[in-house]
Amino acid sequence: MALVEGTGISKRYGGIVALDDVSVAVERGEAVGLVGPNGAGKTTLFDCLNGVRHFDSGEVRFEGRRIDRMPVYERARLGIGRTFQRLELFAGMSPREHLMVAERVHRADGRLWKDLIGRGRARTPVARVEELLVELGLDEVADDPIESLSHGHGRLVELGRALVQDPLLLLLDEPSSGLDTREAAGFAAVLLEVRARRETAMLLVEHDLDFVGRVVERTYVLDFGKMIGSGRVDDVLADPVVRRAYLGEVT
Repeated sequence: MALVEGTGISKRYGGIVALDDVSVAVERGEAVGLVGPNGAGKTTLFDCLNGVRHFDSGEVRFEGRRIDRMPVYERARLGIGRTFQRLELFAGMSPREHLMVAERVHRADGRLWKDLIGRGRARTPVARVEELLVELGLDEVADDPIESLSHGHGRLVELGRALVQDPLLLLLDEPSSGLDTREAAGFAAVLLEVRARRETAMLLVEHDLDFVGRVVERTYVLDFGKMIGSGRVDDVLADPVVRRAYLGEVT
């Protein structure tokens, strides 16, 4: 049984077919890519899996349980985390404060200010945030204002907020967006380490094929809302149909 499985998902916007009978599956602990040209339907599929958008037909199961009608927050509680293409971080707050707020929201109890000064009844949340800062390499900038940090650090903070809830599945939307070559390689290494340590499954939308090849074992390819390929990254990208759609060429 797959950890998450979307079967026969179709989504229309008026006369535009965004997704046409698309099926995907991610096993426990597996890293899977989702690639394709702009407008292929990748983010729409993410939104359908995550509950941000309703789809016209098909179904989504998580650990064998149908979650089609669950709101986003209930899916998060089941173990689905997500990052977004555009960073949404709070000016004036440090990485530590971002993660502490996310941890508090996840637990939804007690007073935030007590945790921030370490006077909560249980120090476990503080310890968990400290461990996560070290795991992501943010400990040296943990108390710096977020606006003073690099885009790469911002991506790590966003990843940390998603990891606070200890997700079984992490949906990553364009995680290398805005990163230079060095930052992208470093972020890929962090994802590999997170997956190895936590056994977190990952499904990532990405344009950077080198980044995809570093992180995942297999990938799906969408084009105009249709699934045109799936399998090991090298095999899929060597497929003439995929190369015609994605790279505009035929081998």
